[in-house]
Amino acid sequence: MFVLNFSQPPSHRSVSLLCQLTLEKLCRLKPLHSGLSPAVLRDLQWPEISGAAHCQCWKTLLTELKPGHRAMLYNAVQEALQREMRNITQQVNCLLPFVPLRKLIQAVDGETVLRSISMYGGISWSPQQAQLLFSKIQEFQNITSKSVRSFGQIAGGMSCDFLRLWINDTDFTELLQFVSALPGGTRPALRKCIVEDLRKQPDLDLNAFGSGFAAALPVTMLENLSNASFRAILDHIQTHFADFLKLPHYKQTNLAEKAVTELGSSSAEGMIDGTALDVLGPLLPFLDRDSLALVDRRALTLRLEEIRSFCLPKEALRDISALLTQRDLLG
Repeated sequence: MFVLNFSQPPSHRSVSLLCQLTLEKLCRLKPLHSGLSPAVLRDLQWPEISGAAHCQCWKTLLTELKPGHRAMLYNAVQEALQREMRNITQQVNCLLPFVPLRKLIQAVDGETVLRSISMYGGISWSPQQAQLLFSKIQEFQNITSKSVRSFGQIAGGMSCDFLRLWINDTDFTELLQFVSALPGGTRPALRKCIVEDLRKQPDLDLNAFGSGFAAALPVTMLENLSNASFRAILDHIQTHFADFLKLPHYKQTNLAEKAVTELGSSSAEGMIDGTALDVLGPLLPFLDRDSLALVDRRALTLRLEEIRSFCLPKEALRDISALLTQRDLLG
């Protein structure tokens, strides 16, 4: 009997020992994805490729696999389809994000994309793929600040130069809002471009932007947000905490500190009481040393079980350890 040891990173050899690997099994074996070998992908079994469940599986693989593995998986699919002569016309949109960029350049043109823009625009493209498709459309026809909004996720591939063509347009703010709210987030280069434009136009209302985009704004810009917008950011962080963890530590600390300042506490002045702790939730470990010293120990004791599940930033390990091991906390 072959036993997989998940205590160590899987090797290419151990993964390749899996036989009769189906697409469903592959989707369930997330811990092994980093050890996938070309041999495994070549031998992948495809009982069926249709169905919503399979499309969901493809989406999972799209986010879990590295670009090189996605390309290998795509090639494996093509080989399987050629062997069995299957027709996957109805499911091709599930496979499109797996097409290597080199092949996408050869296979797609602007006219084709525009003809089926509702389908192409709804696909979760990589930043590089979105940029390619946007440039293909741009080569085929002129794009306006209004027509680009029908491109869906492909619009995220626009260049900074294209965005700035409309900087004096009356709809420029709406264009910025649209781009910043696209699913999957804004690619770093385009985000930087938007922030630079926002700095040049301080009259633009930052409260109009989505909470996901606003959460990563420069610290100085966050000061211009209303309380309602900041509370929306806190709600966004609670449901998208992985995005928060990708921020630089100084931004994480600033958001946590601002949460304490803006939301306040119902206890004695200056103390971070139970109500504030509940609002902070997983942001607690990201407070600075001075703020951690203000935490109500009794309220903290009642929430120790919840705190066990919090992510602890390496920059604050010593301060958090000191807080949790104080004699008055342990009793």
